[in-house]
Amino acid sequence: MGIIDSVGTACRRLPATLFSTHRDAELAPVQVRVTLIALYSIVIVSLLTAPYNIVMDLREEEYFLAFTQLLYLGILISGLISFWYSGQVRVIRSSFTFAVFILIAGIGVGGGGVRGLGYLYIIGSYGVLFLILGRLGAMIVPALVFLAALLNIVFANYGPISYLNDPEFAVRYLIVIGVASSLGAVTAYYQHQVFRYFYHLAYTDETTGLANRSRFEARLDRQILKQHRLEFPGFSLVGLKLLDFARINTFHGSEYGDALLSELAYRIQTLCGNHGVPSRYSGTVFLCLVPWTEPYELEDFGRKLVESVQRTFSRGTQSVSVQALASVTIYPKDGDSGAKLIANLMGSFVHLRDYPGFVAFFDENLYRLEAHRYAVVQQLRGAIENQELTLRFQPKLLVEDGSCRGAEVLLRWKNSILGDIGPDVFIPLAEQAGFINDITRWVIRTAVTAVERVYRELTADVLGHGFVHAINLSPLDLGDPDFPDFIAGILENTDLPAGALEFEITEGVMMDDNPAIQRSLECIRQHRFRLAIDDFGTGYSSLSYLHRLRIQNLKIDKSFVAGLSEENPDSPVIDAMLAMARSLNVETTAEGIETEFQKDYLNERGCTFGQGWLYAKPLETESYIAWLKEKARSGN
Repeated sequence: MGIIDSVGTACRRLPATLFSTHRDAELAPVQVRVTLIALYSIVIVSLLTAPYNIVMDLREEEYFLAFTQLLYLGILISGLISFWYSGQVRVIRSSFTFAVFILIAGIGVGGGGVRGLGYLYIIGSYGVLFLILGRLGAMIVPALVFLAALLNIVFANYGPISYLNDPEFAVRYLIVIGVASSLGAVTAYYQHQVFRYFYHLAYTDETTGLANRSRFEARLDRQILKQHRLEFPGFSLVGLKLLDFARINTFHGSEYGDALLSELAYRIQTLCGNHGVPSRYSGTVFLCLVPWTEPYELEDFGRKLVESVQRTFSRGTQSVSVQALASVTIYPKDGDSGAKLIANLMGSFVHLRDYPGFVAFFDENLYRLEAHRYAVVQQLRGAIENQELTLRFQPKLLVEDGSCRGAEVLLRWKNSILGDIGPDVFIPLAEQAGFINDITRWVIRTAVTAVERVYRELTADVLGHGFVHAINLSPLDLGDPDFPDFIAGILENTDLPAGALEFEITEGVMMDDNPAIQRSLECIRQHRFRLAIDDFGTGYSSLSYLHRLRIQNLKIDKSFVAGLSEENPDSPVIDAMLAMARSLNVETTAEGIETEFQKDYLNERGCTFGQGWLYAKPLETESYIAWLKEKARSGN
């Protein structure tokens, strides 16, 4: 069975071995595959026929012709082995070209072979010569064959048993070779036109006429190979990213957008001139391969590129301009492969998306940061399914007497690969990636289950009045049209008392007049959930918006509380916020209380609630319930 398995594995790997090639910027992929099929066919035919012909030539003492055929086979086989080693199609094409000219020379000097029919072997390959020799070679070979046959007949350069001794046969033979050679040349030219069309489709961007992604990547790989062979000083890639181009198509139409892209491509190509290789790599990304590595040259080119692209474009009565940014990466300093260099540029575009008109050089540290952010997003997608998310409860106490009045629900994530990731990192990424809604709904469902357990295990006397658990909401949650229905469904499946849950929103939500957000807020109020403004004082607060939202709680950000100490015993900002809260008749919660001084200061000024490490660290559900029970037993 081991031998059979080995043979089967070898058979499965054989196509990959025979047809494995490096990309070639001058050949369409289909042409590469067809070329290899033609070459293998000729090699097989040559191996089958050449030995017999060599034996016959040696028997007739045609030693030179036998030698040229042996040389032809040797060159052909060595070229094939070199191709298997290097994967370069041009290696085997060059070897075959040399071998064919050697064979024509041998047949010509040898009078067309023992019988004069040696030219027929070459004529039979006219149909595939273009695939191997290219247009010029495929048109020269038929001409050489016809010229050699003509010279053989004119100068009677053939052996005593050759069919060419018959004058009538010789003339007809020459006519046949002439017709075949003419058709061979025409066939080569026709194949050239067909593959030229295929090449255009495969390697040229239809809208701009520039090289497309496949052609550019192949050209980049060849440039890197050239750098290795010749030890050139290096080169650079300059990337250009068009910003908000979709608006052009939206408001002016796709035809106008295509015309603009064509004009931008012309400007880019004009700037590159004979120095660079421009391409349209994707819809709004253009890449240029340039020979410079000096920063001042690259910055100057990038600046001119951005300025040229951002010039106003006019067509008919409409005029538009686009914004763009440029990024530069240098070979081999920033990377030793085409994939790495292009990844450098794409990572820079992500980092620079908010800086139109900017020209930046690749920064490895920023690239690693973006790579880490990307890895976090990919792992975060499966966090719920993999049960990696957990909740913590940060107790919230009355500042006046220290009695517990609930907790803020905090989200934690521990990934098996990345370890502990803070919510300040993964929450914004979840919002950007578009799946914060799923996470928030999981938090709400899980929190409701945990709070129900709290109510089951603790008596009403312990819980007291106004025991509230706060859950943070993203503006994207509130903007979700299905969020009100989700909130209504929460109440249908729980026995929690009214007001047991409080939703914390940011100050920015107050200023947003999005109808979907307003509907979600109204739904929260209608179902008697509480509303709190989180991190109050860090944004753009407005009394009118606070009054309109009818909130129940203002949370003073911990950055303000942290500044309070014996050395810095006053905070006009906190005083102002507490005064504002009193004027609106809403409760206040101070975050990040860590010292007795901070607690006393807030208590003296009428702050309602406090939370922070002075009271308790964030606790898991079991620890939180145990902490509440212990606090009830101690009477605190």
